[in-house]
Amino acid sequence: MGRKVHLVGSFPPEITDREPRAAWEWVREQIGPDAELTALPFDGDPDWLVRYLQGLGDSGAVRAIREGDCSDYDAVPIYRLSGGAPDPAALRDGARVDRARELVVARRELADERAPVQLSRPNPLDVGLLSMVGRPQWRHPVRVVRGTVLLAGQLRTLSRAARDETADAARLAAEQDVPVVWQLETPAVLYALNLLPAPLRPLAARLLARQVAAVLAQIPAGAAVLHLCYGALARTELIAPHDTRPVVLFLNALAERLRRRGAELPPVHVPFAYGTRPPPVDEAYYAPLARLDPGWRLIAGVADERDAEASRTALALVERSAVRRAEGVATACGLGRHDTAAAARALALTAELASSPDPGKDAGPVGGD
Repeated sequence: MGRKVHLVGSFPPEITDREPRAAWEWVREQIGPDAELTALPFDGDPDWLVRYLQGLGDSGAVRAIREGDCSDYDAVPIYRLSGGAPDPAALRDGARVDRARELVVARRELADERAPVQLSRPNPLDVGLLSMVGRPQWRHPVRVVRGTVLLAGQLRTLSRAARDETADAARLAAEQDVPVVWQLETPAVLYALNLLPAPLRPLAARLLARQVAAVLAQIPAGAAVLHLCYGALARTELIAPHDTRPVVLFLNALAERLRRRGAELPPVHVPFAYGTRPPPVDEAYYAPLARLDPGWRLIAGVADERDAEASRTALALVERSAVRRAEGVATACGLGRHDTAAAARALALTAELASSPDPGKDAGPVGGD
């Protein structure tokens, strides 16, 4: 049996406008009848959180201090609380709740489908950073500090809103007898760890691991997948990594935290391609994976339709360096910012990579750290 195909969640706008079953049928046409899916996702926003951020000002809980059209990371609207402690319900993503209900009902009608529904679960930390801080502008340190302090004070409210959304979806799934997984999505982790000086990274990794572990605890046991990301607004990365050391540092810290809680390690989707760039083919880039905790089940985000050969090489380097077979193969991010033709090529390449032979039992790790 080959590796599974993992779909990060979003599709091009032309596909997003379809009914869930029609969208899933389109996906199946691209990956072929024999490919095994990790889950059936179908995000309602091809731009991840853009619609939520643009509509947040209508909630009454916040006021905009900076307008923005979300055309890039420096054009995201920034909000402040309107006053007092907001009701978590005011910060919930109503469209995401409606889409979860639609997906669960649609999945129930697929009697022959084995894959669960995948529901998107943005990390409250990322929601808060995007809506209250924005990308750190070091030329405006006072604004960054004020936004960060505000975020620290409101992260509990954002986490309660996320917890309530998850609980509502879990109840609906149980009522409909539909299997569901939640994909916890957090670009903030790799952004922070790649941005910080190396001496500060271990402490930051532990703090981030504690926060992510707490959010994972809100998801039913065994029903989570973790999605790391470098960002992809306008198909541009927030930050370009130099190697996989920050990935390993964070995941090892998170593994320790989860085991301390008595929780299992979920599958983790790691982007190796990112933003404007296909996956590197430099062995040194992947060498730190040799130190990755053996408990992690990797979903390799290597498929990039712009460079199929680099994608094939990257998958082999990931598996040899990490000394394990990838559980799944994926693109680095969702396909919402692709056109339909490019998305189709990306899905076909993902399926090809998922079914490709193992790099070889005797290959061993590539290099060292």
